[in-house]
Amino acid sequence: MKLIGSLLMVCVVLSSFQSASAHPFHAASADVEYNAKTHSLEVALRVDSGDLEEALRRMTKKKIDLDQTPDLDRLVQQLLAKSFRIKDAGNTDAKWNGHKWIGWELESRNAWIYFEVPLSSSVTTVTVQFQLLLEQVPRQVNMFSLTVNGKRRSMMFHREHPERVIELRTTTP
Repeated sequence: MKLIGSLLMVCVVLSSFQSASAHPFHAASADVEYNAKTHSLEVALRVDSGDLEEALRRMTKKKIDLDQTPDLDRLVQQLLAKSFRIKDAGNTDAKWNGHKWIGWELESRNAWIYFEVPLSSSVTTVTVQFQLLLEQVPRQVNMFSLTVNGKRRSMMFHREHPERVIELRTTTP
């Protein structure tokens, strides 16, 4: 009887590890600061390293290892060009702005990706598409925190709302 109880306890513990590693909730977050001097958005994007590998694997249809895959910078930039896009919301003919690549690093289980999005000096409102992993992962949530003139506001992007229009000006009292 003790053996059955011990086996049952082992099964419960092992199943809790399995459900904890199932990673049911997926989130990426972008910490964005508007630099009025350079007219650019400075972005630090955090994404789970396993989720990033999966997104790159789906894009390239090849096995990806963040520690060993050659030309990873180029692949990450290609992924960003499709999944994190910004344009002037006030101009109906505006094209999606490119990214100025800074780099990326692995920290524990996360990948940090750094880049800037240059804007024209006349832009006051932008359209943001933050679609990273939204098509592949049903429960993916992307957080976007924007700081303009020291004031911070945050919003969520998900399958139902992958795009938002955001004001870059802040009102001063």
